[in-house]
Amino acid sequence: MEILILLLVGISLVFIYKIWQAQKRLPPQAIVSAKRNYPPDELRLENVQAGGLIHLSAVGPDLEDFDLKILAKHIYRESDYTWYELEGDRGEQKVWLEYEEDDELNISMKVKDLKLRDLAIERSELDQMISQEDGEIRYQNEIYYFEDHGQAVFYRYGLDDNAESFTYIDFETEDGQKFLSIADWDGELEISLSVAIRPSQISVYSLHK
Repeated sequence: MEILILLLVGISLVFIYKIWQAQKRLPPQAIVSAKRNYPPDELRLENVQAGGLIHLSAVGPDLEDFDLKILAKHIYRESDYTWYELEGDRGEQKVWLEYEEDDELNISMKVKDLKLRDLAIERSELDQMISQEDGEIRYQNEIYYFEDHGQAVFYRYGLDDNAESFTYIDFETEDGQKFLSIADWDGELEISLSVAIRPSQISVYSLHK
């Protein structure tokens, strides 16, 4: 009888361990999806996956209208905070949208890739801004103020197997409509200029293939 009880306990422990391991392997989007309070099939940006189709109205410096075919959905995570990137194709070029679900949906679209020399600052100046958590950058007659910095993990296609760590420092204009983001990928800087987009400027036609 004791052997039977020990055997049942052992089987239960193995079963619990396998469940725990499976949960560890869940991609980030599967983990955070439980936080959603809207139907997963609702036509909204948060539900769009690879293969989806959206339309953008009057966006960017030229106030353009265009359709965007979503090629991939990537995920960023810093501690328990998560935000997303949609990689899209508008025909002649790629477009990247980032969004985060806070008290409201905040969306931005990358409009330009930059080099550090474009900002007329040195790497040492960036390091000083990080240590002081303060500073500003002037670019094309606009001032971008220090907003935040930290270390996050990028999950390409939302998969744990494609995780990459990086550090970042973010700047934005006083009106919160333009952003400079500087990401350090193991010593290689990636700098982008983005603009804010209102949810009303996006129409979702389909969520996935």
